[in-house]
Amino acid sequence: MERAAAKEQVLGEIKEAFENVTSIVIADYRASSPTVTTMRDDFRKAGCHYRVLKNSLVKIAVKAARWSRCRR
Repeated sequence: MERAAAKEQVLGEIKEAFENVTSIVIADYRASSPTVTTMRDDFRKAGCHYRVLKNSLVKIAVKAARWSRCRR
């Protein structure tokens, strides 16, 4: 039961973050630790938020997001 509650909390945080942003970059990368550390430092300097999330939780949050229903 604890895992389910933790996942719900993270999902809520993701959904909230998606509602309050102007853009999101989602990446799938397989980089070495020094590369990731450098990338995190660059993001921090630029004032960007960086977070590693479970794919399944991001997919659920994207489906629930208001902007995911927009069409071009």
